[in-house]
Amino acid sequence: MSTRRYKRKIAINTQPQKDVAGDKYRRLLSILDIVFHFYFLFQLLRLWIAPDPFKAESLIASFTSFIVFEFLMLPYNLFVGVFGRAFGMVFSILFYGVMLVGILNSVEFFFLSFVYVLFILNRIIRIFMNTVKAERKIHLLYTSGIFFFLLFFLGIFSFLIPRFGLTEEFLNSIDYVADGTKPHYVVCLLLIYYLSAMVIDYKLKRKFKREQFVENG
Repeated sequence: MSTRRYKRKIAINTQPQKDVAGDKYRRLLSILDIVFHFYFLFQLLRLWIAPDPFKAESLIASFTSFIVFEFLMLPYNLFVGVFGRAFGMVFSILFYGVMLVGILNSVEFFFLSFVYVLFILNRIIRIFMNTVKAERKIHLLYTSGIFFFLLFFLGIFSFLIPRFGLTEEFLNSIDYVADGTKPHYVVCLLLIYYLSAMVIDYKLKRKFKREQFVENG
């Protein structure tokens, strides 16, 4: 009888302990990620619907730079997968740090660029703290697919995208010089991409949390 109790006690003690502290940090980072997403969604919507004539040109240039950096951010999961979580994070911070400094030199609004840096750092740390390899791979696959789909689909059918406040008359009134990129295309692409990223993240978290619950149950 005592042997059974002893074995049962060993079985209970050897069960994997839940990383409570890690879960708290991951939950905090997830909340911050949602806050950052909503901040940029608000800025994009305001620029698209009711642009400020004194800030519109600089904001358009800033968001165009963000598209470039979002494209460069896509392989981050690959760095973590190839080099390992610890070394991959250090390598990625150095790599993206240089890229980010170069891109943000074109951003005139300090607060916007500062928030974007925090947004990117939060995303890097979140991916680093995500220990579920399958989730990281699926997230990379979905976000990459959506980004390239939006890039080409919206580029081809940009004439269907509503201009709202970014009309030709408004752009001419602020002496906006187009560099080949249409402002409403830039805003629409980032808006849909950020919304899609939030939905994907939410769906994957629920999926893997449910699977983990079933396995532990």
